[in-house]
Amino acid sequence: MEAIIREIRQHVEANRLSDALDLLLANVSASQQDEVRVLKRNLAGLEREKRIGAIDYREYTREAVKVAAGILDMTGRLKQ
Repeated sequence: MEAIIREIRQHVEANRLSDALDLLLANVSASQQDEVRVLKRNLAGLEREKRIGAIDYREYTREAVKVAAGILDMTGRLKQ
């Protein structure tokens, strides 16, 4: 499990949030999968808004940090 946690954190550090979420989804309990799916949906919506110009880079970054924090929070719970 430590290797998976390390890999998820590396994805977050490299701003590969989608990859981190995919790996997290594959390794959480069934009861936590919905929470990961919500983070995935939030990230997809955020990327779509950025792509169409509905939000600027500053707002995108601020919201992406929230997703990253959610990923790291759930990653911390993998140890438990």
